[in-house]
Amino acid sequence: MLIHSIELKSVDSTNNFAKREYPSFDRTALTIIVAERQTSGRGQYAKKWYSPIGQLTVTFIFFRPLLDHALLVQLLATTVQEVIYKHGLRLNIRWPNDLLINSRKIGGILIETTGSCCIMGLGFNLNLTAKDLSQINQPATCLFQESGLLFDRNKLLKEISALLIQKINHNL
Repeated sequence: MLIHSIELKSVDSTNNFAKREYPSFDRTALTIIVAERQTSGRGQYAKKWYSPIGQLTVTFIFFRPLLDHALLVQLLATTVQEVIYKHGLRLNIRWPNDLLINSRKIGGILIETTGSCCIMGLGFNLNLTAKDLSQINQPATCLFQESGLLFDRNKLLKEISALLIQKINHNL
């Protein structure tokens, strides 16, 4: 599978960017949009997603109905779960789209469609401070708070992307 990556310093939302720009994307490739910061991140039901620097904010764009959208969400959630487990942490999934560690939210998945384009966003807390976490309106955590280790966003994204592509190819 051909992969096209777009890296942004700051954007309103990686999903919003994808919805605006998808007509210019290569329809034969998986496009991955990653941002250091989102100014208007959002989750399910248009809930605000607090997105300071120190998170993984990424959107995967698929063309053609490769797989059922519910299956794509399941594949991404279990992919993140497996990658985090390899780093020594147990991640739980609260279906359909919440990712939790120790009963606190660490991430979420938002899937949207536009025509033949499937836009799947992942917001995941990596290296947030206690002050950042206090800005979130529900019990939240991040990998740093859970492990005491700083995580490299790009390395983690490569791990997640590689396993996700492997799982998608297996299910085609």
